[in-house]
Amino acid sequence: MNFYCIAGDADFVMIVVAKDIAAYETFTHRFFFADKNVRKFRTSIVVSTEKATLELPI
Repeated sequence: MNFYCIAGDADFVMIVVAKDIAAYETFTHRFFFADKNVRKFRTSIVVSTEKATLELPI
């Protein structure tokens, strides 16, 4: 859904929404494990959503 190039410990942050953990694992194998340019990645799973919006406070 979202992909950011960032400064700091990581190079990129990717926001991925999957139907279930099996679908996420399929995604990681297709886009991370199969790509020789990806040396490592880390997964964080959302436990609860406190606020989620793309609305700008204009």
